[in-house]
Amino acid sequence: MTRRYLSLRDIAELTGMSLHAIKAIDHRDRLPEPDVVVGLGDMQQRISRGWSRETVDAWWNGYAGTRRGAPGDAGKEDR
Repeated sequence: MTRRYLSLRDIAELTGMSLHAIKAIDHRDRLPEPDVVVGLGDMQQRISRGWSRETVDAWWNGYAGTRRGAPGDAGKEDR
């Protein structure tokens, strides 16, 4: 059975964020470590990375909860 992993574009769609925003988060090392890396090169060479849905869900639940104005925060008062 073939396993499917999420790309940066998939993460953007899943979270409702723009691809540009997800790439910026990635460049700041705020995404979780990928679950799979495809390619033999080091980080200087082109490789493909992928994240499981479970990894992304766990990251997003923690990340979104720390962002001001995160989805689901409507009507919450600042503390």
